[in-house]
Amino acid sequence: MIGKLLSMGTMSNINQSIDYDTAFVVASELGFEIEKIVSIEDEFQARETEAKDKEAEETLKPRPPVVTIMDTWTMGNPAPRHDSGY
Repeated sequence: MIGKLLSMGTMSNINQSIDYDTAFVVASELGFEIEKIVSIEDEFQARETEAKDKEAEETLKPRPPVVTIMDTWTMGNPAPRHDSGY
């Protein structure tokens, strides 16, 4: 199974979880059928999260973008040293 995941470009190990879609593809290629089982608690939590997200989107206000300007000296060099004369 790990070999199949690696051939699909998914870096994983024996302890790593994979999402349902990836599991479905791998199982299909290996000749297995899988079924997604969702608990009532997970379903309730997902609906609560959706409701909170919709509520949060409605209360968002537009704001101006944050812009940072850096010249080439600032990007690649340490802070300038000031000679105090001591």
